[in-house]
Amino acid sequence: MRDGGVQVVHNGPERLVKAARGKNGCLVQKGISRDKVNGHDAEASKNLEPTKAATKDVAQAVEDLDLDGDLDEKSDASSSNDSFASLPKKEIIQNQERTIKACRKLQRVRSIPMQMNPRAYQVLHGPIHIDNRKRKLIIHLDIRNTILVADSITNVSVEEALNSFLTSVTWGSEENSQWTWFSNIPSLKSPQPGLKTYYKYLEAKLVKNPQDRVNLRLQTGDFAHTSLGRIFQKDFKIHLARLAWQFDTCTSRDKVLTMSGRDGTPYHYILPGVYKLLHHLTAMRRDFAVVIRTYGRDGPNVMSSLNYGLLGNHPAFKTPLRLKVHKTPGIIKRKGSNSFELQTYKARDGTGSGNCSEIHQLLTHERDMYRMMCATQGISGYVDDFYHWQGNGYIHTAGKPLWLDTSDTRHHHIFFDDNFRADDEDSIVDVRVFNKDNGHEARSLGLSEVALLENACLVQADLLESIADEDYFLRMVRECEQKYTHLLWSNQL
Repeated sequence: MRDGGVQVVHNGPERLVKAARGKNGCLVQKGISRDKVNGHDAEASKNLEPTKAATKDVAQAVEDLDLDGDLDEKSDASSSNDSFASLPKKEIIQNQERTIKACRKLQRVRSIPMQMNPRAYQVLHGPIHIDNRKRKLIIHLDIRNTILVADSITNVSVEEALNSFLTSVTWGSEENSQWTWFSNIPSLKSPQPGLKTYYKYLEAKLVKNPQDRVNLRLQTGDFAHTSLGRIFQKDFKIHLARLAWQFDTCTSRDKVLTMSGRDGTPYHYILPGVYKLLHHLTAMRRDFAVVIRTYGRDGPNVMSSLNYGLLGNHPAFKTPLRLKVHKTPGIIKRKGSNSFELQTYKARDGTGSGNCSEIHQLLTHERDMYRMMCATQGISGYVDDFYHWQGNGYIHTAGKPLWLDTSDTRHHHIFFDDNFRADDEDSIVDVRVFNKDNGHEARSLGLSEVALLENACLVQADLLESIADEDYFLRMVRECEQKYTHLLWSNQL
């Protein structure tokens, strides 16, 4: 049986012990029987000599850990070399067995090696590694074009919203005052330097003030049916069909879990992949929390729909999940480049809904906000400061703040947002990392630093992929965990 790096094999009256190697050999040589040692067998006594240094080495590793405060056991296991030879051989065996027992205690810290000296850890287990499952996941999710297609506030239909998104992932350039497509394949990133999306082209052409965005929405809402956008009509139809609600009609249920199209066809409100992610993490007994991050007013509707669906009312995910859903989102205000205010609100009753006039918490220090995000449970949400982002030209350092502490190996924050771009100043997430010299102050990362965290802590959400593949969110979380672990242990953060 493998237990903390020690293998114990029972074979009749003999007990053979094979342990992980230290610097100078095995803890107990394989093939030495208890009967022979107690009988003062000379050859067996000689074979015990290499264990002296190893016993001391491992005992010191246990001493460094201070796991249980079992001082007597540690003291026995860490006998000095000088007194080792003078002990009766029976006591030598007892000391070695105590050491092996102490080694087994290391089993529970194998996934958090930062708590022990790396050299001592490797004496027993070899190369250091991190078990991702022991870290708490805090998953930040944007709403529109990330976990749903059409929100329930702006009265934009599913068809219009999907068309509008397509304009943001199709690339070309303006030549002789005419728009020319570079490719007929949608993609999140530019297939070639110097290109722009059709959405950015129209935005620069049409939007001169905030009111002009109504016209922009109309121009992009029928994109796949226009002469220019017709080459993407196949993509539009395929993904619209995948969004269709395929279950029997139930008016009360469908009102909460679906959105109606132009012709009354019901479509998924929240993407099935979100439910699959939550059910999978729960089934794996992961410690996790979800934080909804939006600039809009659709947070309460999203959280109410999630709460209803997670109670077992979603026909594709019938197992109820006991996740607490805070239906009233808090607010994160920005009062400058380095000044923030976070507010949460009290719940009026057991439903989790709250009255926005009843402030529950008011935080003004970034470290306190980070701690609160790490400690959050279930599903909660925040409305970020859109006007600050807009007033600063949509630059990433004025966007939604994501606080990170690279010395904290117990928590892993992952932010999904379709407007995050690792290589563009025009991005939506402001990554703020706490200074190592002063843990209460944080700074905004530059683009080169942000790029390192792409698909580790930041994901540009791919709406088309998440519609087509229910495993999209789950797959991206796994990829982020693998990359984040690599960054931590290669000292790149």
